[in-house]
Amino acid sequence: MILEINGAGADPAHVFDPKVSIFQKYKAIFKQWKTMFRIARANRKNGLKYMNWKEARRILKRNKEHQKIVKSS
Repeated sequence: MILEINGAGADPAHVFDPKVSIFQKYKAIFKQWKTMFRIARANRKNGLKYMNWKEARRILKRNKEHQKIVKSS
């Protein structure tokens, strides 16, 4: 058995299985999005603020730099 733990930005691994129908793939992705929106809504209700664009951009930039380091090693 292979267990894969992904972050919110990752795709469910089984959607790449050619045996999975296109409808099952979309269902899995939409279910993941729905779960993320529910978590975000609950976090907001509990006082956490949504990330602003400036912070998101900073994180994406850091991630891009990190990916370059990983690929070069």
